[in-house]
Amino acid sequence: MSGGMRLNKYLARCGFGSRRSVEELIRDGRVSVDGRTAVDLSVRVEGETVVRVDGRKAVLPARARVVRFHKPARVLCSARDPHGRRTIYDLLPRELSGLRYVGRLDWETRGLLLLTDDGDLARALTLPENRVERLYRVRLDREIRDEEAATVAGGMFLPAEAGYRAHAVRTRPCEIAVRGDEAELLLTEGKNREIRRMFAALGMEVLDLQRLSYGPVRLGDLPEGEWADVPPEEVERLCALVSHE
Repeated sequence: MSGGMRLNKYLARCGFGSRRSVEELIRDGRVSVDGRTAVDLSVRVEGETVVRVDGRKAVLPARARVVRFHKPARVLCSARDPHGRRTIYDLLPRELSGLRYVGRLDWETRGLLLLTDDGDLARALTLPENRVERLYRVRLDREIRDEEAATVAGGMFLPAEAGYRAHAVRTRPCEIAVRGDEAELLLTEGKNREIRRMFAALGMEVLDLQRLSYGPVRLGDLPEGEWADVPPEEVERLCALVSHE
């Protein structure tokens, strides 16, 4: 690590959360550097530096681990649910319990979900300015008219959705390919319930929504509820998408 790495980035790379969340760990006095409680967010970690969080040694992975998971519908992207609903971690083995999911899929949406031990990478892949592409397939309660597809493609205003923590927003232009009552959409951001809200604004109900890809990683034929490690070359391509971060 020539020149060292900032402590917050180092902890994020070690899987302790995003840069913002690990800064809370530092401010709370839970992080030590070479045996001393860290107080300076800008301290740099060199090759021989020993960093611990709550006494647990932080180990920088040689390469970020990224897992693809085929999330079923009616499963939460959350560590726990006070109402007792199933979460993704109920379906994943214990060895993956420390991985962080990259963006959310809502309760009813199924398909590709990425998880990683690199909190900094997880955050970077969701930042709107990085424009990481996500491909979705949607089935609706009726056929999509040409003018409606054009409205979606050009970007549209979405009013706030009652009952959800969502604000009125304007969507970015996207690519859409229509086949009757089905469509594939290529988005470069992930607003809260964006696809459902777009089609609701056009008077359509989403009957099924599935994410097919995230950046270069595709769902492929991975069975529902199953997971697999993303190959190293695809991990490198994911990292390259946000290498400026």
